[in-house]
Amino acid sequence: MELRKTRVNGAPLTLNEPRHHKYKAEYLGVSIGGRTLPDVFAAIVDLTAEIAPEALERLADMRARSRRYVARNPEAIHPGNKELPTKRTTSGWWISKNIGQEDLMRALKALCDASGLRFGPDVRFIVQS
Repeated sequence: MELRKTRVNGAPLTLNEPRHHKYKAEYLGVSIGGRTLPDVFAAIVDLTAEIAPEALERLADMRARSRRYVARNPEAIHPGNKELPTKRTTSGWWISKNIGQEDLMRALKALCDASGLRFGPDVRFIVQS
């Protein structure tokens, strides 16, 4: 699998404009912003679905404690707890809407493990102060 940094006219590509989003991440040089943490993770899942869909298949087999990071159906995200909210990404994957910053960091690290990327240099969550 080959993943490359994405640039447009020499500048990093930015997803989910405008730049005043509350939460920000960077994925292979692509700046990603969102109003919520699930919005940020969904954008990263969608970008991964475009450039390395096999990484999401591997991520779907991984778990964070009792929940899955991504799944093809909403029931698989929070097994045994249907009350917790889920979100369908544009690429058709389901994620949890019930995540905090630590959950997002854990999910991004798992995505790095699943895709062969490095957390920090290739994928990072920008903690807002």
